[in-house]
Amino acid sequence: YLPGMSTSVWPSWQATFGNTLQTSIPKDPINRLGNLNVWWKFDETTGMDIIDSGLNGYNGRMEGTIQRFNGANCKYSGCLDFGNADQINNVIRVPSEAANGLNDFSMDFWIKTSAEIGTIISGAKDTAGNNEFTVYWDNPNPGCNGLCPLLYTAFSHSSQKINDGVWHHITWTKSGDKSSVFIDGIWKDTKIIPSVRSIDIPSGGLVIGQEQDIVGGSFDATQSMKGSLDELRIWNRALTSSEIALIAANGNADATGWNQDAGTFQCSAGTDFDSHIYQYQYNNANSYNLYA
Repeated sequence: YLPGMSTSVWPSWQATFGNTLQTSIPKDPINRLGNLNVWWKFDETTGMDIIDSGLNGYNGRMEGTIQRFNGANCKYSGCLDFGNADQINNVIRVPSEAANGLNDFSMDFWIKTSAEIGTIISGAKDTAGNNEFTVYWDNPNPGCNGLCPLLYTAFSHSSQKINDGVWHHITWTKSGDKSSVFIDGIWKDTKIIPSVRSIDIPSGGLVIGQEQDIVGGSFDATQSMKGSLDELRIWNRALTSSEIALIAANGNADATGWNQDAGTFQCSAGTDFDSHIYQYQYNNANSYNLYA
């Protein structure tokens, strides 16, 4: 369970629990928690649409021959596979509003690749080939040497290659004038950003799977996404290192330490866990349990 991303396990929340309390409450109040701006699960089974599972409806659309995988091929449920060849056709166009205007933010996703070079997501700035940000990896380039998200003109260098053909969790955060990258929950690098401002992406300038040299196009085949991608999220704040470690370790966990998938609780000494309701159980008209 992650704040802002859960689905109520009790479909009669309003009808039963609300009536018991004799008050009107949201159908799924847990979904309103957190700072999630967009969440593309890639769990759809057919069609070309990519659905935002968050609250903002930032749905996207695939182009090209991107394949839908599920089950053991994915990290969680469904995922997308972009193939292993250099190409300029496989792209997902998503609303620029999913990132536009953000100041502090986080992006996290799971990736499995064997390629030396590739781009996960890019936000174009203008027709001069400038990008607001690009999340990519470039092993042969000594200036990157692994995963190296670019924000404005500042690179964060992971100095860790991710093209070993296994799933890796990537988190990139921006907090004030600091840009940081984490791999599998472990901090790798922080760079100081020369200018602190909100992200500015024009309409059509946010795409998944390609690096842009003009807004929405002029792709370079060698820089295209290769491999599989799962659970891409953008948050409107910088996640803490403890939150990132929990997400990477548990997959479906949050700052409470609760893992809804496994039904376990992880508590680290000195950690100040959030105190919100993350599980509930209705027993009868006079008895119910809330866990916080």
